Amino acid sequence: MEEVKTATVQAQAKVPLIQKIAFGSGHLVNNLLPGALGVFSFFLITAFGINPALAGLLAAIPRLFDAISDPIMGFVTDNTNTRWGRRRPYIFIGAILCSILFAVQWQMFEENGATYNFWYFMTFSVLFILSNTIFSTPLMGLGYELSSDTKERNNLMGLANTIGQISWMIVPLFWSLIANKDLFDSQADGVRTLSIFVGFICLIFGILPAIFSKEPPVASENQAELTFKSLAKNLRILGRDMLNMTKNTPFVRLCSATFLVFNGFQMVASFSFFIIVYYMFNGSYEAAGTVPPFFSIITAFLTATIIIPIVTWMANKFGKRKAFIYSTLLSMVGYILKWWGFFEVDENTVILFKDTAINVGVVEFPLAMPLRLLLPIPFMAFGLGGLFTLMMSMTADVCDLDELENGLPRREGTFAAIYWWMVKIGQSIALALGGFVLSYVGFDGSKAFQTAETMHSLRVFDIVIPTLTAGLAALIMVRYSLNEDRVEEIKLELEAKHKALDQKTPYAYRKNTLWSHSEFASIPDHKIPFISGLNINSLTAEELKIKFHEILNDKMKGICFSPYENRQKPGYYITEDQIRKRLATLHPHTEWIRMFSNTKGHENIPKIAKELGMKTISAAWINQDKESNEKEIKNLIENINNGHVDIAVVGNETLYRSDVTEQELIAYIQKVKSAIKVEVPVTTADVYYELLLRPDLVGVCDVILANAYPFWEGYPIKLAGLQLEKAYNELKNMVPDKKVIISETGWPTDGGTIDDAEASEINAMKYFVDTQLWAKKKNIEVFHFSSFDEAWKVTEEGELGVNWGIWDSKGNLKF
Repeated sequence: MEEVKTATVQAQAKVPLIQKIAFGSGHLVNNLLPGALGVFSFFLITAFGINPALAGLLAAIPRLFDAISDPIMGFVTDNTNTRWGRRRPYIFIGAILCSILFAVQWQMFEENGATYNFWYFMTFSVLFILSNTIFSTPLMGLGYELSSDTKERNNLMGLANTIGQISWMIVPLFWSLIANKDLFDSQADGVRTLSIFVGFICLIFGILPAIFSKEPPVASENQAELTFKSLAKNLRILGRDMLNMTKNTPFVRLCSATFLVFNGFQMVASFSFFIIVYYMFNGSYEAAGTVPPFFSIITAFLTATIIIPIVTWMANKFGKRKAFIYSTLLSMVGYILKWWGFFEVDENTVILFKDTAINVGVVEFPLAMPLRLLLPIPFMAFGLGGLFTLMMSMTADVCDLDELENGLPRREGTFAAIYWWMVKIGQSIALALGGFVLSYVGFDGSKAFQTAETMHSLRVFDIVIPTLTAGLAALIMVRYSLNEDRVEEIKLELEAKHKALDQKTPYAYRKNTLWSHSEFASIPDHKIPFISGLNINSLTAEELKIKFHEILNDKMKGICFSPYENRQKPGYYITEDQIRKRLATLHPHTEWIRMFSNTKGHENIPKIAKELGMKTISAAWINQDKESNEKEIKNLIENINNGHVDIAVVGNETLYRSDVTEQELIAYIQKVKSAIKVEVPVTTADVYYELLLRPDLVGVCDVILANAYPFWEGYPIKLAGLQLEKAYNELKNMVPDKKVIISETGWPTDGGTIDDAEASEINAMKYFVDTQLWAKKKNIEVFHFSSFDEAWKVTEEGELGVNWGIWDSKGNLKF
């Protein structure tokens, strides 16, 4: 086994500057590629002769693949485990592929014809989108896990988004560059050439996060198996994970607020361009010149140099929730100021723009921009500048909450995929609605002039839509519960859990205090008897394995049934199909199965087991949740009355955990007894020494079910059988007139030691052979624990809690 046993990401608190810059370079690529794609796509119609309707398909169909591939890639990167980490290999490969494919998809020539160009672009566009997903999704997941400190996450995302804004200073220049006849023979030539430059830049900057960012280690105990054979199962797991994320209220609020702010902005994104040209400059593109792209560039510049640092400071000073609300309210001020900022210019203003223009490379920019035109920009910049800086930092906090509530592995990749998938879907909706608004107000792009009524309505929508969506987003975030104090509490809880796991601190049985643990110490090693009567120590490993298989193939009396697969835990719904597949593995090797619950799909186990001809011990899981207890008992009674249960159990180790009092447990048992219509033994199951102390409870049980684990009590393997036998005899002496069943006992195959008890495959086989042969010789019913390894238990019991199965968590026989 690997040395890193915690299946949790233990990130650094302070991220070195070089790693922040490297991560930020990935953001530059993540913005530059879609930004350039948006500009270049305009020329599909004008430069490459593709029908506008077909051009719409070229935009829509790859996005469909994008929507499907994002969550899948998130799942894949979360469940990858290589020597280079979960994220970095994909970032490296994805950066190379998407950079090359971006350039390749634009290498079209007019003489090839519109049909050929359509299919050429469609093919390579889909490949580009998929490769971009391979790069982008792991990059976002990496960012969420780089730091464990909530304020350092603000700093990281602030710097990353600052670097990313450079893309939006570059992208508007493409309009002027492509149309510049001094640079390119045609627009098509400009697109082809610039796409190569963009691809090269993205390749260089895209691989930097994979090279310089330090990815936290993660073990693979609870990861899904990434094989073609497990594809269908993994898709079901992904679907369940996505559904599970909808129950994460803070994450839902983040997604909802982002949807409103970003897509409210996107819906009217083109309106500013049209208002500048058709309202300010009366439809003259020549007079407007470079004012529209300059408006975008200066917005990006102010966002990068002023707004994001301010937002980061506010987040560290006042908290992320308040920083988001403040930023959003400021952006609303900016949207409203556009009413006065966009004004009808006169001829003198046009001359002023031209006379004060300077050349930046091959592009002219006017320096004398009226203050009223610039005034809305810094306020509006708080909208998107604050949004993605804060939301990315807050999503990293959500990933901590998810680990605390749902266990392992951490799902940064899936959270990133779902978040950005929602953004992309929303963007498509926003663009469609934006087109509807343009049509509604009567805007006609083929006309040189628009009516006063059209421009007035367009200006109203340009202000009202983003202001309204931003206001709704602020209201949603008012009740965002994951504040800095709660995030710090979660961090401390996770650190304690990580420390406990690293130290292999298990959920250890409290040792039986009723008798001395040294009572067998006086027996010489060579005289210590194995309770089966067979000298287990004299068997070679191969002979032991043969004996193990003989017992297994001859059928055990019973086994404890764990239906959970990797990435599942108590609380997840178990499907009938999964139950049937698991039971099909056990059916040839056991007469009985013992289960632990009667809700969340477990209530279907007794019926399915009966169909296979197996006998059942079915249980109601009893804990401190009284409402849940009632559901468990109701379903147990129904299964009993339907003839699916041979022994009914009310609670498992309930008194050991102190979840209910003895009298409450007795009342639950009596409730079941009074409600059943068939004769079935009703009992509870608990640690043997808890039962020895409770004659009243034992008195109401029809049979006695005792859990006994010499391993958890620290007995060496040579004494384990003796301790189990003594536990059984003590109970039998207490209630000679009742059947005593060992309802749980077993030995782990890996994970460490408890005092003198050592987990290993050899010891697990020795214990299994000894106890099973003893049970058969003495006619004692023993239920071995357990059927399958349970990866989810790593969060509760450390490594020792995971490895008790005869089969591993994927259903493979260990021995």
